[in-house]
Amino acid sequence: MKTITIIGILFFITLDCYAQEDNKRTEWLVKNYEENYKEIKAKDRVAIRFSWWRAFDNFTIIRIENIPTRVFNSDSSDSKVFQKYYAVCKTYLDDLNDYDNGKPYLFDQKVTEIRTEDFDKFIELIDQLKIMIKNSEKVLMTDGSNWDIEISKNGKYYRFDTNNPDKATKTLGLEMIRLSGLKIEKEKIY
Repeated sequence: MKTITIIGILFFITLDCYAQEDNKRTEWLVKNYEENYKEIKAKDRVAIRFSWWRAFDNFTIIRIENIPTRVFNSDSSDSKVFQKYYAVCKTYLDDLNDYDNGKPYLFDQKVTEIRTEDFDKFIELIDQLKIMIKNSEKVLMTDGSNWDIEISKNGKYYRFDTNNPDKATKTLGLEMIRLSGLKIEKEKIY
């Protein structure tokens, strides 16, 4: 009975720590000009964010998202939705940032419009890789990288976080890097 109680207490402490970490992370993202994906409720909106922390390289965020725009006829009787698709790559300028001062950080951002067929293939890739059913996983290590993927799709939010990316996670991250146009040496992908 005591063992079950201890496990139960540890389980709730772990959940509480994870919730606190998630709240701090969301607060940090919003403060640094990133959208809170948990608040996206529109079913026609798709947004995927890959936050990539690496031990010896600058923090990078890559987003693939659509921007649906509804256009009405002059008599407001009918409307059409036009879609634009973007890849956004934001690299934080670690040499210029004072991470202890609490202010928003400086970053270099590149926005690229992507073709409809590339966006559709990317969404198919997410479905094929079954990314939205993965569980977060951390392994003990002294350096390396953290791959944090958030998806807002069909009005639902999902997040997966690992420092030991499997083949599916790496495939998705590498495709996001390709679509964003981020130029990176192969040995810097870890």
